[in-house]
Amino acid sequence: VSGDMNKDWLNKNIKGNWSITVKDIAAIQVPPGTPPFTFDGKFNWSISIQTLSSKKIQIKGNLIVDGSLSMGNGAVVTGDVTFKDKVDFQNSWCPSPGGTERSLVLGGVCVARVSAHQNWPNGIAFCNSVKADLCSSAQSYVIRRQGALGNYTAHANWTNSYADNDGGEWYESVGSIGDDHSNGTGAQVPCCYNVTPKRATDEIVKINSSDVGVRVVYIHNSADKNFGYAATFCASMNADLCSRSEYVVLRTAGKIANHFLWSNSGDDTDSVPDYTSGNTIPDNANYAAHNGAFACCAGGGDRTSLACPAGSTEQGGICVTKVNNSGATWINAARDCATKGGHICTVSQNYKLRSISYITGGGTWSSNMEDCDGSSSSCGNGSVGDNINPNAGYTYACCL
Repeated sequence: VSGDMNKDWLNKNIKGNWSITVKDIAAIQVPPGTPPFTFDGKFNWSISIQTLSSKKIQIKGNLIVDGSLSMGNGAVVTGDVTFKDKVDFQNSWCPSPGGTERSLVLGGVCVARVSAHQNWPNGIAFCNSVKADLCSSAQSYVIRRQGALGNYTAHANWTNSYADNDGGEWYESVGSIGDDHSNGTGAQVPCCYNVTPKRATDEIVKINSSDVGVRVVYIHNSADKNFGYAATFCASMNADLCSRSEYVVLRTAGKIANHFLWSNSGDDTDSVPDYTSGNTIPDNANYAAHNGAFACCAGGGDRTSLACPAGSTEQGGICVTKVNNSGATWINAARDCATKGGHICTVSQNYKLRSISYITGGGTWSSNMEDCDGSSSSCGNGSVGDNINPNAGYTYACCL
């Protein structure tokens, strides 16, 4: 039996004490000749109530909506609102750019701001002005799927690894941006705050006991996941895929054994294998068709706010722990940065630090050993050639 109280109670005050009488009407089957008035004592019942009000309603507890939430035209939402698995406005761990701007967490990625088409120098300046960096390819992959950067094959965007795409194969992260493009190319500019809230399960990986080390959130040691899975998994923990610079530390410390590792740039460094850093991804690899192992690193090392922590200084909106303008090999640079709790700076950070003459010299290492396909020295790494040699001696800076 079911009923509808609307005809009697719609638009009326329902306040008061209510009761329901539930009658068991299912008789047990009994042998012939016995009274059939024995009941089984089992029943189920429920009441669903819909409340409609034209008045202001204050909810001091949690409002849980299992279905859709509809709002009329002109509705305004104020305060902090969290959409699980989709959008989180102004989460407590994700800093705000300040002023009227608000950061936005998309798929677990802390996005400071996004701009329409700008060239490489202007895009970097746009992010640095609020102490952010261009998002990594892994972060771009995630926020594209949250609708922030348009569809996969259009609306190109910069990443902190310059995103030359190696012939356009990385369309799922950077859109339709070609190989060997100019730094004057116009592309969207997603800016990320590389901060990660601390977890009890975090592990600080060190090569030497005196190192500050690399803060690792998770390690997946089986080479059985594609790039999208790895990027999304790390973002769900508010972290990023580790850079190749950080993988040097994990491999040296014996924390990860595989050679095929997804880095946060997803790049292949033009097929140059470097087993110490762990990246043996083939040239122009496909995100979905190749599987690898991965680790998730805390963005910004131990940094949990926009303030540069002790042991670092702010240079052009970037927290820097060290600069070495005399040069070193790739492995030694990566290990040196880990002693300070950071990683080798990204290509976009290198560009900024070169522009203020903090980094000097002919060539500079970047966090994922990018060569910008040798197109020019204007990406930020200076005169680093194509198919870069990890034993070359380049300058470097260490960033958070």
